[in-house]
Amino acid sequence: MVTMEKRGRTVIKSNLYEHQKRNLQFHLKHIASADWSEPGVGKSLIALSKLAILSDLGLVHKTLIVCPKTVMLTWGIELKKHTNLTYTMLTGSFDNKIDEIYRSLEHPTDVYIMTYDSLPGRENTRGLLLKAIVETNFDFLIGDEATLIQNRESQRARALTLLGDFIPQKLFLSGTPITNNPTSIFSIYRALDGGKTFGKNFFASRNKYFKNVGSFFPQWVPKELMQEELSKKMYSIACRVTKEQCLDLPEKVWSSRYMEMSEEQREFYSPIAQGIIKNLETTSGNIKIQSTLDEIGKLSQILSGFIYTQDRPYYFDPCPKLELLEDVIKEFPEDEKIIIYCRWREEINILSSWAKSNKYSYVAMDGSTNDKDRAKYVDLFQNSDIKLFICNIAVGKFSLTLTSSSTIIYYSMGFGIEEFIQSSDRIHRMTQNKTCLYLPLLTNHGMDEYIYDSVSRKVKIAQAITDPEFLRRLKIFK
Repeated sequence: MVTMEKRGRTVIKSNLYEHQKRNLQFHLKHIASADWSEPGVGKSLIALSKLAILSDLGLVHKTLIVCPKTVMLTWGIELKKHTNLTYTMLTGSFDNKIDEIYRSLEHPTDVYIMTYDSLPGRENTRGLLLKAIVETNFDFLIGDEATLIQNRESQRARALTLLGDFIPQKLFLSGTPITNNPTSIFSIYRALDGGKTFGKNFFASRNKYFKNVGSFFPQWVPKELMQEELSKKMYSIACRVTKEQCLDLPEKVWSSRYMEMSEEQREFYSPIAQGIIKNLETTSGNIKIQSTLDEIGKLSQILSGFIYTQDRPYYFDPCPKLELLEDVIKEFPEDEKIIIYCRWREEINILSSWAKSNKYSYVAMDGSTNDKDRAKYVDLFQNSDIKLFICNIAVGKFSLTLTSSSTIIYYSMGFGIEEFIQSSDRIHRMTQNKTCLYLPLLTNHGMDEYIYDSVSRKVKIAQAITDPEFLRRLKIFK
């Protein structure tokens, strides 16, 4: 479990965009509300801003954030980056989680972060963790990716609904509140406001607003005469903005997502990392560059889910980065097109197999792709309903126009700033009419985080040097 310390009064360290300020004002007017804005517009910062304001006013003392496993670490990083609130990650054994919550009665932290799946407990422990949370009087509940409780019969939905009835302040977040089964919205709102908006009876709400047009299997669609009322009720306590509506957003938005490596990965990773450090310490700077880069490459491969042993790839299962990718993609609407860049050919195989098993339509391109197929794949992605474009970053950095997407996920990357800048520009081109979102997937304190930070610094230096004002100061031109 990780606990961060706080100093002084509660503050929010970051400036908000205008659309974030408007949404924050909306949420401050409601004791229970939802933010259904698109990914990339800063919903988490809005939630943390409300939390900081209520904490500073003394209206909130203890907050519970419930989220997918793969974004727990991101919430901790965001709390540290944007606020001075203390937080505790509720991880480890079931007993440890309960002990940590009860310990807060004497030694409280401001925020506790846990996953949806750990909330209900198992059959022999069901209700014990919920009991501990209720008895310690949490007063603010943030539910990230609230669509994870859309199945009203699931234990996680029942658990969060119960907590929602006990915790007064609530804020739910999701970029896709309406999924395959639109009637699931009633389960989410029941947990959010106790049934005030749509009532507590799921079947009554479903039959009022939807009709079944399926034959063998139910297929619920909104009744035309009830659509306006349904929308008005939804947005009576919810707000939503799209990237296109956020005129104050920069043209490119970067939002890193974090994870921890698995124990198995750590067993392979640590000896190699220690070897690199030892080599640097004993060679007095006279290191063999290529040999060191090869070892660094192995660290990146491990974090991506594989390593070569005896010239054969060994795959890590589970692979935290693949799990993170899956959760990130679920944040977007089903028709959202997404580009996934990676560095290694083996990653192309891993991602292709993953896409196939998850029934995502995709095209994949690496160094072996000929010019004819390359053009075909680009055309398919641009002009059909293909969802994913999986591409080696070195292959896909030039001569591609992929403006049917406004989102790039960096599964991995190298140290070169040329491929970094050029690859990001594949969606940021003349025909693009949306703000472009870039999502590097990074391991906390891992090599991929170091590579991203290194490349980002190089890009800032390059941009500063080529800035006209900088060049004028050097008198290179008038």
